[in-house]
Amino acid sequence: LAHQRYGNLLHLSGQSEKALVEMSAALKLDPLSATINTIIGGIFYVTHQYEQAIKQFQRIIEMEPEYYPARFGLGCTYTQTGNFAEAIEEFQRGLDNYSPVALGFIGYTYALSNKPDAAREILEKLHQEAARQYVSPYCLAVIYAALGDKESAFRWLNKLYEERSDLVSWLKVSPELDALHEDPRFAALLRRIGFPPS
Repeated sequence: LAHQRYGNLLHLSGQSEKALVEMSAALKLDPLSATINTIIGGIFYVTHQYEQAIKQFQRIIEMEPEYYPARFGLGCTYTQTGNFAEAIEEFQRGLDNYSPVALGFIGYTYALSNKPDAAREILEKLHQEAARQYVSPYCLAVIYAALGDKESAFRWLNKLYEERSDLVSWLKVSPELDALHEDPRFAALLRRIGFPPS
């Protein structure tokens, strides 16, 4: 557990090579752990090693077909590789138990696949859903970022920070926010969160 948690900390702070060393040590102690294997898939994902990420997530799904975090990771990777229909299929498997996050990533995938109207429909659904349950600002930010609406994306990312959401830990490595990296507001946000400079 210590190797796993330290590895995850390194992973989220952008130290992927060191993270893999720790996660490999954790995996030797618990080779069937879906959590450890999924974090390793996540490291491949954030470092844009998408082929390896897909293989890793698929291996977990073979072991535990209903383990949604692996399916979610696979969906994210499919989105980045342009396999949009497959991505949406994976996200939809989580609509019952992970509704806002799954819905947010469906909207993000629609935006990237040149279906802006469908993405905006998802945004509207998320705003409506927020009246009934918690919807992370991250779910909205990634859709706005994919639609090219940086102002709205940063507004929701700042709200994410203000809420002290655990998803702020994902911002430094998130491929979903690659389009915002050149904007000085992104580096400023990372500094506010407390991430060390790259």
